[in-house]
Amino acid sequence: MVEGGRGEWADDWAGPGGTDYQMADNAIKSLLAHSKNESGDCQPLASHLAQTADMAARFAHRFGAGDVARLAALTHDLGKASERFQRYLAGIGDSGGDHKAAGVIQASNLGLSGPISFAIAGHHGGLPRFADVKSTLGAGLAPELGPRLGELLSHLSLPSNAAYPAFSASALETELFTRMLFSALVDADHLDTEAHFNPEKGEKRGGYPSLADLWSRFDETYRSRFSRKPQGVLNSIRQDVHGRCLSAAEAEPGAFSLTVPTGGGKTLASLGFALRHAQKWGLDRVSVVIPYTSIIEQTADVFREFLGPDAVLEHHSATQDEPGADCVLPRELASENWDAPIYGLYRGYGFYNPYLAQDTGFAGEDLAVFWDALERMWDLDRSAARGLMACRGLAVFSHASALGNAPAHKLFDLVKVGKKDTVGAPRHFSDYEITLDRDRVPANVTASVLVEW
Repeated sequence: MVEGGRGEWADDWAGPGGTDYQMADNAIKSLLAHSKNESGDCQPLASHLAQTADMAARFAHRFGAGDVARLAALTHDLGKASERFQRYLAGIGDSGGDHKAAGVIQASNLGLSGPISFAIAGHHGGLPRFADVKSTLGAGLAPELGPRLGELLSHLSLPSNAAYPAFSASALETELFTRMLFSALVDADHLDTEAHFNPEKGEKRGGYPSLADLWSRFDETYRSRFSRKPQGVLNSIRQDVHGRCLSAAEAEPGAFSLTVPTGGGKTLASLGFALRHAQKWGLDRVSVVIPYTSIIEQTADVFREFLGPDAVLEHHSATQDEPGADCVLPRELASENWDAPIYGLYRGYGFYNPYLAQDTGFAGEDLAVFWDALERMWDLDRSAARGLMACRGLAVFSHASALGNAPAHKLFDLVKVGKKDTVGAPRHFSDYEITLDRDRVPANVTASVLVEW
């Protein structure tokens, strides 16, 4: 138990091997989700689950999965109820262990697996492999955790009729839905965690103009701009294109196309269409996807001129924050709520087959050159698309036998990559925790770290 949210620990229930697992209301309320913030307060688990669930349900309601997202959020951190994790959060344990498996298993026990399992299992480290989720479901709950979850779940308002939407029937639709559900859960989890550890940052979010305000800004600027220009043939054509696009905005949502020669006013006409169409049909935002950064920058400049700098999020590989900024910029905050964060950590796998190497003459010294090239390739081949990518870590498993001494997937599982519990949206490599479990490296296999992380 945490007295007054300060981290003092006391057992309110029997530990492993005990006979009494009943938890009083005050014990459930004192279960922790996050450790002390700068004010010295811990966040109760029940509060974190409920607040995350409210946000996730609101995000997913737009695509018909509010109840599924609520269930995912209410179960995503159930593993933190374990005695080991509670001691870790109270500051008297070295590691809390995995806390995601319990939610994956519990959601399955409640009748939902598939997308919700992947979302819960990946809410810290990214969507997992199918084999990982299958293994988690097969392992089952830790004996000491099962009774505690029953007590905790009885205090949570779990949705009784959560079901996947009809549009997620096919394999491709299921993959899309899984990512949408994952995004809703991760975003809600990050935002509630941020509210605990960094409330000042959370207070800077939001406050964006409404679509109605943006339409008013756009229409006023457009009318003012063209009222001052001579009514020549070209401007008449541009205004005709603009008017036709506004008329088309009244049509039901679907796929629209606009074919106009260069200089015909496509940029403003398409923006006017998007704002009017979004207003008409109750949509939330306008996303503009353009293939080349040079055109993105030109278009964003025009949009800012007509809508104001507070309304446009320009997000691509060439955008940079102003150096020396002493506060989090609104652009940075807005970009954190996209499905793909600005900072990405990629995990890659490679294989070396000595028998195939014999056929090509590939020798040990060639492999050493390859490792060196892999480490330095990003420094020697920069591009706008790759930005500041770098090799941040390289672990190599070497076998005594050419036939191999252990399956590759078991060796790869020894390298664990996950976002730190105190981090909302990762913004730097230091926001991740990476470990190599050397104690579990099989006999006749050598684990070498060629690039330290």
